[in-house]
Amino acid sequence: MDKSLDPRLRRGVTTCVKAVLMMHSQNANIALSDRCGAQGLFEYNQMSTLFNEVRGIAIASDILGLSIRFIADLLTMKYEIPPQTDPSSLLAKHELHFFKKASIKSHRMTQWKSS
Repeated sequence: MDKSLDPRLRRGVTTCVKAVLMMHSQNANIALSDRCGAQGLFEYNQMSTLFNEVRGIAIASDILGLSIRFIADLLTMKYEIPPQTDPSSLLAKHELHFFKKASIKSHRMTQWKSS
């Protein structure tokens, strides 16, 4: 990661990566246990142990709280994410639309900016 970026922004990007990785690992564990069937529940396969460990990591890292803080900081414009490398891509257009829709002024805007 670029060390010249704002540390708050780096923390936010790390939060996004952590959330995506936890979501994918939980989905992979569920898919894997579905494919193993009843044998996945046997002690020697350790599927339930793996599932519980991944779930514990997701809970302990407090992804929801970190994500809420990151989005609140972005919407109150305390900092900005780096520009897209391809502004014409569908993902970039979706991001732009999302932030335009979510950045509507509200009665709490001054409270958020003051904290």
